[in-house]
Amino acid sequence: MQNKKQTRQLPGTRLSKGQAYPIIEQYFKSGLMPCDFYRQVGWSDNQFYSWRKRYMEEHNMLAEEEFEPTTFHPITVTPPEEVNLVEPEESFTIEITYPNGVTLRVYSKNTAPLVDLIKLY
Repeated sequence: MQNKKQTRQLPGTRLSKGQAYPIIEQYFKSGLMPCDFYRQVGWSDNQFYSWRKRYMEEHNMLAEEEFEPTTFHPITVTPPEEVNLVEPEESFTIEITYPNGVTLRVYSKNTAPLVDLIKLY
């Protein structure tokens, strides 16, 4: 198991720039998601984002440099000529109506695949 570098300070104490900046540099080299990194080093989200912002401003870095550019790939969807909405025998229907008026109906004999599709929190 990897040793985690703990930087959590006692309440009422503050990190100096000399303590925080090497940790932020470590974040940029790590390739981890921010939440994974700051949890690993024992920082709160506010502490991490505050120091990252200060570091980036001081080093003339833009937030966009952190992300890879994305490319839009258009697709064309051709609806079928005829749609037969036949409810299977001995099945049940789940119907979800969204606020914009779109209705989603799922007919199924087995609930297992639907559990993965619909998660209620």
